[in-house]
Amino acid sequence: MEIACLVWAHVLLNLVYKFVDKSITSHGVPPFQIPRMCFVEASLAIEHVTSEFDEARAFLLEEVIGGDEGHFRKYLNNVSAAPVSFTNEDDEEQAEFLAFSQHVQYFKTKKMAFVADYQGGNSILSDPQIVTDSALGYIFAEGNVPSSHQSFKTHHQCNRFCKFFKYQLTMTFGNHKGP
Repeated sequence: MEIACLVWAHVLLNLVYKFVDKSITSHGVPPFQIPRMCFVEASLAIEHVTSEFDEARAFLLEEVIGGDEGHFRKYLNNVSAAPVSFTNEDDEEQAEFLAFSQHVQYFKTKKMAFVADYQGGNSILSDPQIVTDSALGYIFAEGNVPSSHQSFKTHHQCNRFCKFFKYQLTMTFGNHKGP
């Protein structure tokens, strides 16, 4: 399941960057930086066995996250739409951007899915969870917490990224209109 989460996380985060890039092209550059992050590259390796009595083992291989990525940190978990609060300005900006990315993903998937459990280094993320509408069934790992999806629109708090890109996101959340 972990590799499925990584594949979907890659796609959903790229969806956000395409949305942002298209919006910037047509409506201008925001007065703040857009953090550029990605998920760790990974592959599935299956052991070659020479005997019909041996069972092949499978391994998930991930790229090494180097020391230049800084310390490991969790930006958002899979049970809350609120980003972790940081004292470091860069970490805080990245956490806010990733919360915004959930908003875009929720909107672009017609309220069906978003990436949760954002964690990793300065720019490389790892071990994501995909949170989906319960109508989709059990299609991702155990980190797919149904209550997180159900409460997203009431617990997500729009931040400066959401507000800047609001002209593109016309979803209604709670009592306020916003991205």
